[in-house]
Amino acid sequence: MAAARPSALLLLAAVAACRPPTPGADVRSRLVHFGAINDWHGALQPRTAPVGAGARYAGGLAVLAGAVDRAADARPGLTLLDGGDCFQGDAAINLSNGLGAVEALGLLGVKAAAIGNHEFDYGGPKGGDRRAHLKAAAAGAPFPFLSANIEEEDGAGGWRPWHPENILSEVMLDVRAEDGSLVKLGVYGLTTTSTPTTTRPDNVMGLRFTDLAEASRAALGRLRANGAEITVLVGHIEGDCPKLEGAAHSLQPRAACLPTGEVGALLSALGDEAPDLMVLGHSHTVLAHQQGKTALVEAGSHGMALGLLSLRLGPDGVLPAQTELPAPEVLAHEAPPARCGVAPTRDPLPVAGAPLTPNAEAITLISRLEGAVEGGCAPAGCALTGLGRTKDSPSALGAWAAAAVKGAFPQADLGVQNGGGLRADLPAGPLIAADWQDIMPFPNTAVLIELSGAQVLAMLEEGAAGRHSFLHVAGARYRIDPTRPAQGRICPGVEIGGRRLDLQATYRVATSNFLAEGGDHMGEVYGRPTPAADAGSLREVMMRAALAAGASCITPPTPTVELGPCSTP
Repeated sequence: MAAARPSALLLLAAVAACRPPTPGADVRSRLVHFGAINDWHGALQPRTAPVGAGARYAGGLAVLAGAVDRAADARPGLTLLDGGDCFQGDAAINLSNGLGAVEALGLLGVKAAAIGNHEFDYGGPKGGDRRAHLKAAAAGAPFPFLSANIEEEDGAGGWRPWHPENILSEVMLDVRAEDGSLVKLGVYGLTTTSTPTTTRPDNVMGLRFTDLAEASRAALGRLRANGAEITVLVGHIEGDCPKLEGAAHSLQPRAACLPTGEVGALLSALGDEAPDLMVLGHSHTVLAHQQGKTALVEAGSHGMALGLLSLRLGPDGVLPAQTELPAPEVLAHEAPPARCGVAPTRDPLPVAGAPLTPNAEAITLISRLEGAVEGGCAPAGCALTGLGRTKDSPSALGAWAAAAVKGAFPQADLGVQNGGGLRADLPAGPLIAADWQDIMPFPNTAVLIELSGAQVLAMLEEGAAGRHSFLHVAGARYRIDPTRPAQGRICPGVEIGGRRLDLQATYRVATSNFLAEGGDHMGEVYGRPTPAADAGSLREVMMRAALAAGASCITPPTPTVELGPCSTP
């Protein structure tokens, strides 16, 4: 599953989020203000702030809501849009199967949200509708969920748009410009075509995710025919901008950028047909750019930043040269998570260069939602030092997690954990159950499967190919050359249990049911093997491993996977 990457915000705090003057503004023009969030992932409580953010914590629903309040005061008529993946995060959100997430986004004042891949994670009752929980949450939302490229089987051998209650392709909204006049806003949604491999495959069975450009042309055509004055995509699709030398991301306000991946391909395919604004999600990156006439905004993840921009609308449409596009505000602060006896902070905090008052309604909602969660403050081990995680390379937490799942099955030869399944770093010191919920929010189970040596090698190659998150492995020793072509990066000499990998042998692999069912492209590698054993909740497996360490606490594991050139004979 896709990983959270708070490092995307590393340098934002150093970028002045100024609003440049608008030269030559047409007196007949109107200014329309927007806010953007994405990949909130149920972040009721603040997360550890990225290095360089200038504070210990960032985000949290109360601070995010306060930032939206402050932005709306300064930008009359602010329209807040969401780039998808509001589900799957804190225990209280997961326990509610997403209902708490739509309450939170409703409190923020979101006007429309993209359907992200993780909106499908909760599935439905066993033996029932695979998408029941998403449908129930969407039906109760005070805003529409949007996706124009999801189709379902129609029962007669064909396909039709998938539109349960309050899940639409597009929507027309009447929003206020700064001068109080009404503007017709046309908003449509897109969902990444990788969804069948970035959520549990069973949960999207019977759906297909169609071509992004074709779906865009159709939706934009309908919106423009209905009189949309400004067109907006809320797109949960992958793409990033080229990095500046020495920087985490390119943060030049209004810089031209043709992103990588699905976003760049879509912009290239649409050309002059592209929407005026794209509010993006899925890559957990930071965008505040323009490509041609289109403004691109993405605000990291977990509510740790708020994207802001303004479009000037003239008599003949949006005036791209007069777009106001500052870098997103990093919501870094010193208020710790309000749990386990820590009272919520209600006093103003210095956030993004100005005082910010946490939103009182958000504090009340957090308290009510978290009141339904039991045991989050229970002791759950300790860590001698913090263990960090990465999405694209070996990490201490990834190696430890792989060893923990291997330890759940005494007969296992290998333990495997996908980097995208780890959603927070392991903090140093005493641990509580809520820490493990942050690290592993998904309801995955630990299972044991059998693979041939050839399948194991193919699995390792896929895990190093860069198509999705890095595959962390325990019980094996090998080297990866990142400069070699994808599917050929594993150097000769792979060892399992101290012996050379035998392509004809059978190996017992401990992993998650997500990977066993084909997630992260593993279905293309080894199909869907029937598990030989199931150890229950993967989160519980990790907690038990931490508790088993006793007073010695968790220590960083010895690395067994190396990066570098393959040695020559």
